Amino acid sequence: MLPNATVVETQMGRFLLFDAADGITRHLRRDGQWDPTTLTVAKALVQIGESGGRSGGTIVDGGANVGAFTIPMALTFRDSHRLVGFEVQRPLYHLLCGSVALNGLDSVLVHNLALGERMAVIEIPLPDYANDPNLGALSLDPEVRRIRREAGLGCDTDAPGVRMGQASMVRLDDFGIDDLSLLKLDVEGMELPVLKGAAETLKRSGHPPVLFELWDADAMPGIRDPQEALLSHLYGLGYEVLVAGEMAIAQHLSRREILRFGLEDDGRRLVFEQGLR
Repeated sequence: MLPNATVVETQMGRFLLFDAADGITRHLRRDGQWDPTTLTVAKALVQIGESGGRSGGTIVDGGANVGAFTIPMALTFRDSHRLVGFEVQRPLYHLLCGSVALNGLDSVLVHNLALGERMAVIEIPLPDYANDPNLGALSLDPEVRRIRREAGLGCDTDAPGVRMGQASMVRLDDFGIDDLSLLKLDVEGMELPVLKGAAETLKRSGHPPVLFELWDADAMPGIRDPQEALLSHLYGLGYEVLVAGEMAIAQHLSRREILRFGLEDDGRRLVFEQGLR
């Protein structure tokens, strides 16, 4: 049985959310927002593309969860961009569909699918949606789940013997997108297969920016080699990567106008600005 769901008014739009322990859900209910820094960076990356002469396009949210990125981005760019979201957890996908309807967003298309480098039916851990404190931490990669357990950073769905179900995985290239403006990934260690499955989309779209997570390899040593493979793949495509905490921004070397960032005088707050390469 799933938890009760209610409509929540926030600074970022209207959301259909479970009455549950999940961290993103609790932040949206309590603070009215979630991860404003990532949203600020994402909006700036899309706007840089517009200032470079591109009008309109598609923003892809890989790992959309309850829509804390999808909804505010779609509201900001509703008159210029389409947003396509992918969420593999069916209960969260249903909530996201409700939030899209609550905000009257006809520019959003969401899919109950995982992104990867091939089309397949895969096994997926099944969370306890009432009590799991971090639904967004669910990883589809068994090796990532093992690495996190061994580092003492495992979440509920990393535990041995967790209930498993099935889901469908596709490539982003299967969707024929040729106007990608931004690819945002929150896919818990699946970034490399997703990018491999998006190679033609990135190429057709002129190599737009990619916004993704990069975990601390000192805290999780087993993730170092997979992350080096991910970065090597991006460098091979002609991207440079800027890292701020666990947020990584890949911008293609062919793009003259890019987003830069630095630290303010106190050395703690990040400041982002547009600049020329």
